[in-house]
Amino acid sequence: CQLNDEDIPTTVSLTADSQDQPVFHMPVEVPPRPEVKQNFVVCVSVSYWRHNPHQLVEWMELLKRMGVGLVTIYNNSLSEEAGKVFQYYDTTGFVDFRQSHNFVAVEGEHTLHMHMSPVINDCMYRNMYSFKKVIVTDLDELIVPRDYTTYAELLVYLDKLYPGEHPA
Repeated sequence: CQLNDEDIPTTVSLTADSQDQPVFHMPVEVPPRPEVKQNFVVCVSVSYWRHNPHQLVEWMELLKRMGVGLVTIYNNSLSEEAGKVFQYYDTTGFVDFRQSHNFVAVEGEHTLHMHMSPVINDCMYRNMYSFKKVIVTDLDELIVPRDYTTYAELLVYLDKLYPGEHPA
């Protein structure tokens, strides 16, 4: 819908037909704009089901060592053990642990996959003013540079290798 430049809606929703009543209203948030951006945020697609808590701790600690400032996790149906790991890191400020509700009433993995793009978009827009780079990954993925100990060191190397614009 058309808005004035000054008007910021409080919520948005989707319906199949203009006559339908929305089932879910998503609040609109305006992200803060800090004076100094941090280097890296990791945006994880919607997270669900079981994950080994020990591996999640290893993953989080390695991301810290790589220079990541924040990891955003969207919980849909994580196991209690995995949720506790992310809740702990949320209290330290290293994780932004958010709840992701189903957009449709149908249960199953296909419904969970429908969450992937919306939560990644939310994470990127939420953090675009606070971080220089966004890393989009899953809980079972990690970019490990061969010859560098942090992502910042890797990007310095890539900037020298590919002056100007590079795909990384």
